[in-house]
Amino acid sequence: MALRFVARVLTAIMVFPHLMTIVACTAVQAQAQAATYVAVIDFANVSKYGDSMISRLATDAVVVEMTNTANKFTVATRQQVEQARTELDLQYPLNLTGVMRIGERLGVDAVVVGEVREVKITDRPRQARVEIVVRMLDASSGEPINGAIARGASTPQPAFTGDDDVLITEAINNAAYVAVRRMVDYIIPEATVLNAMGTGRVLLNKGEQDGIQRGMEMIVSRNDEVIGKLRVTEVSNNDATAVVVSAVKGVKPQDKARAIFRLPAVASGSYGEPVTRISEGIIGAGRKKNNAAQILGFVLGVGLLVALAGSHSSHGETPGPAMEAAAGAPPALATPTGLPGVRVTLDPKRFGVTNANILQIKVYRSDQSTPIFGASRNLPFFVDYQLAPGADPLDVSYLVVGTDNTAEPEATDGTNPGVQPGQTYTYHASVVYRRQGVGTGGDDNTAGQLTWIYEEGPVQLIGVATPLDPILRADLVQPPYNSAAVNPADVTFEWRTTLGADNYIVEVSRDPSFRTVIYRSPVVTASRFSDGEPLSLENVNLGPAAALADVTLYWRVGARNSGDRPGPIPDPGSGQRYIFSEVSQFRVAAGPPPPP
Repeated sequence: MALRFVARVLTAIMVFPHLMTIVACTAVQAQAQAATYVAVIDFANVSKYGDSMISRLATDAVVVEMTNTANKFTVATRQQVEQARTELDLQYPLNLTGVMRIGERLGVDAVVVGEVREVKITDRPRQARVEIVVRMLDASSGEPINGAIARGASTPQPAFTGDDDVLITEAINNAAYVAVRRMVDYIIPEATVLNAMGTGRVLLNKGEQDGIQRGMEMIVSRNDEVIGKLRVTEVSNNDATAVVVSAVKGVKPQDKARAIFRLPAVASGSYGEPVTRISEGIIGAGRKKNNAAQILGFVLGVGLLVALAGSHSSHGETPGPAMEAAAGAPPALATPTGLPGVRVTLDPKRFGVTNANILQIKVYRSDQSTPIFGASRNLPFFVDYQLAPGADPLDVSYLVVGTDNTAEPEATDGTNPGVQPGQTYTYHASVVYRRQGVGTGGDDNTAGQLTWIYEEGPVQLIGVATPLDPILRADLVQPPYNSAAVNPADVTFEWRTTLGADNYIVEVSRDPSFRTVIYRSPVVTASRFSDGEPLSLENVNLGPAAALADVTLYWRVGARNSGDRPGPIPDPGSGQRYIFSEVSQFRVAAGPPPPP
């Protein structure tokens, strides 16, 4: 018996090193597989302080911290990112399409974007405080999958006489450390679709104990291809029920679902006040204005337009008063699907061609290389809209001038996949027309004779538009709907952002049509990549309490992208070029009783 025990021990001693080698190799492989390959795009500086050097410091600090967590993230080099951007001919600031194209070029799992939201220097003691926002976007869908709001502070210096940049660098490094640590600690809730539960509902194999929460939105993928989106409606401890928000190919059992990340409402950093209290006023309100560098939407794949524009450069690209692209959503903009869209207004006079000789106005959109619409010369406008989930692209017919310019242009078939909320689009138009002249083609009987010549051009800029999902009443958080006894001298408005918008305003009215607006806020700014994140406006004084006592007031939030030219469809009530939310309401507190 003792000999058998000794033999087992000796066998274990001999086998143990091999087992440990296997275990170690397996652990290393698991770590390597778990690491997310990311590309970090240069951050934006939306604070009132400094210039692009501040954003570069934040970008580099986050890259360093992510590089130090090799088991969680592996990071593409700055040289690789810049090379991809140059090869794609993209310029800063990038819109979401540009960010996604860089991610696709580099073959990364995710793209990290961010901003320096606030920089503050205090005296006695001298100290720098910063707030940064970091967002990690899924490279396939563009949806946020991780991120953090973090604050950092430099060490207080009672007798500091040096350069404040030293303090700012320290504060940024501390904020970057906190942000990345939180991203490392975050575990993305994932689940598998078990089966369908009637029309538009599915059962997931994970529940509350796995981090699934009611209201959570999830990306659905199949074989690494994004095919749709879910919203969780019911959660138990071990499973969850979700509704299908959108699905290109239909959601099936064994499809994978991954949660869309939402940034927290409170920034966690080295000095931990609530987000809205970092400085006087509104977070992000100190965005630097740079009219030449507003996000205009990068024009993708329109080499044909570039060539045509070059041959007619004398016509310029200044939008005329009757030619514009304006985003909107029902009810301000009626669309066949009831979803957001863009109203494209046309003007045949802009092309310098006699109206009777115009055969067609061809409209191009920046994400498509072929026309998305062929308009008759007298069509005042058309609506480019988001298609219903799973719908086929719209059929398009447009004219093409052949090499024989004496032959009538031929109709060519194409498709238009519609627009997506949160994406910025640039619209151009060219005109197919005829004029009398000497032909360069045709048979021997017509060549060199006076005949109809068919041409295309010039190219004109229509405008820049960002369709948005309108903010719903459920996203108007504070004051709550139908709340009572609100103090009109100190109101806090809070709402959730919508993807693609970076400018917001709040309007308050005595009537739900907003024909008479008693309060319109200054512009509140946020990142255009922000989606469903809280934004607030505090300490608003709506007027004397006596004049508003026991009155029902209506409020709403307008959203737009600051790069849109000329902006969304004007609101019929206020005339403001914003896409307005649904309307909420509250009741002002009754005034004090009259004196005896």
